[in-house]
Amino acid sequence: MKGSFTVYYEDPFWVGVFEEDDADGAYRCCRVVFGNEPTGPELFEFIRKQYAFLSFDSILQEEKRVEKRINPKRLARQTIRQMEETPHLNKAYEVIQKGYEERKSERKKEAKIKREEEQDLKFLLRSEKRKKKHKGH
Repeated sequence: MKGSFTVYYEDPFWVGVFEEDDADGAYRCCRVVFGNEPTGPELFEFIRKQYAFLSFDSILQEEKRVEKRINPKRLARQTIRQMEETPHLNKAYEVIQKGYEERKSERKKEAKIKREEEQDLKFLLRSEKRKKKHKGH
């Protein structure tokens, strides 16, 4: 499993994005909003204590990439370049947005069912009250 954690400033908060690529082709990501700028030890503690409780949005990738072994020096240079440039998290944002939309549609369905049940209950109560009045009780 290959993963990354990116922290950047998105006005007015600091945001962290966890990304994971599994060997079976699944891509998962999670967005966490921090208030003030988190320090290194605070981030480490957050990951150590809260990582298990994060809710990840996931998709299945179409193609599997073959990972070649990268020279450690080249990997260090790539890491430094990634830290200097602004993060490109388009894929992560698409997955997170898709998760938001799915949860939104689920909430709408549940609210509609609940509203219909309440209307049915009100109708039953009204009809019972009408029957009682008709009987003269």
